[in-house]
Amino acid sequence: MEGFNATIFAYGQTSSGKTHTILGNETDPGLFQLVSNQLFQHVADQVDKRYLIRCSYIEIYNEKINDLLDKSNQGLTIREDIKGNVLLDAREPVVDNVDKVMENMMQGNKIRRVAATRMNERSSRSHTIFRIILESKDANQKDGCTYKLP
Repeated sequence: MEGFNATIFAYGQTSSGKTHTILGNETDPGLFQLVSNQLFQHVADQVDKRYLIRCSYIEIYNEKINDLLDKSNQGLTIREDIKGNVLLDAREPVVDNVDKVMENMMQGNKIRRVAATRMNERSSRSHTIFRIILESKDANQKDGCTYKLP
């Protein structure tokens, strides 16, 4: 929000608490909920800036990249351009509150690949990246800046 990209990365053995740390539950919010709350509170507090917030949710499974916000879950193509790696045709819906961010996360989780293991009945079989893209500009400015929270 001050011009820096940020990443939250969860790594560990099955059933070590990665999902709980990131997502939490109804009584104990996880990092995802806390960061989203902070983001939208910050945006609401700014009177001299305008914001556009979008999100994307992708899954990497068997060396294929899938869009978890596209119900057809078609594979995505990755390309490199002057800005770095770009996913072609990944959905990036605009979100204007925390509930919409959470809805997108839950929608994607419904089609994420999971399977039972000895340690976890719903163990993920893939890696996912949920991105929040925050574009800001001064209220009286035409061009703005884009920040990513991958």
